[in-house]
Amino acid sequence: MRRAPGLSSLVPANALVLGLVLASATLAGASRADEPDRRFARGGAVILTADRLLPLVSHTRQDVAWSEGSVANRVSDSGTTFAFAGREPSLGAVHTIPRLAVDVGLGGGLTIGTSFAFAVGVAGPHAETRSSAGLPDVRRENDAPRGTLLGFAPRVGYAFALTRTLALWPRAGFSFHALETATEESSSAAVVRTETTDTLFSLGVEGQLVWTPFEHVVLLAGPVLDAPLMGAHATALSQAGVVKERSDDLRVWHLGVAFAMGFTFDP
Repeated sequence: MRRAPGLSSLVPANALVLGLVLASATLAGASRADEPDRRFARGGAVILTADRLLPLVSHTRQDVAWSEGSVANRVSDSGTTFAFAGREPSLGAVHTIPRLAVDVGLGGGLTIGTSFAFAVGVAGPHAETRSSAGLPDVRRENDAPRGTLLGFAPRVGYAFALTRTLALWPRAGFSFHALETATEESSSAAVVRTETTDTLFSLGVEGQLVWTPFEHVVLLAGPVLDAPLMGAHATALSQAGVVKERSDDLRVWHLGVAFAMGFTFDP
């Protein structure tokens, strides 16, 4: 009669498996010990990143307020995008456009730095031609809408090392953005040119999870919040030599999750 395997017959197999596991762990530990220390934001390190390279989730709300005598007016727009899907208000671009950032490690995980945003939008002219039998063609040509965005955001941060390759990097600071746009429209009376200047001063808070898959290479992702402190929406409308100007209060809120990537340079 065949007997069921007892404890003594299982010991050699278990011992072999345990030996293989211990040997693998020892070799893995030795290989990790030979790897360079990739802890993030060491003292003297320079961190160059492309921030907000891709807004994974983004929600923006913009408010423009003005008064006409005793009447208070407010226009609000909001929208949400998921990666490339969705639509946000036009001024959401000031907080979602990619920007170049430079941070320096001061030691002990403390960092200080700033980011810069710059974008120019230029399109070709817009032309309309009307043809009628027996009459000369009527052609109207206007400059296409154009815009210029300039911004910077100084900040301080603190990097908490979780492992050799992972860190949590909360950051906070202030940001200033200026967006100028110009459009032209033709009517039977004259050409109407509209120029707008939007200025925003905001408080920014970010919590980035930093992964260093290779030495000097970092990938970042995490929530971002931009809360308005003050802002202005200035408009200049010119027609037939007459210019009308006005300035309104502007507020833009932004909340999202963004992806970034960059490089580190250690001393």
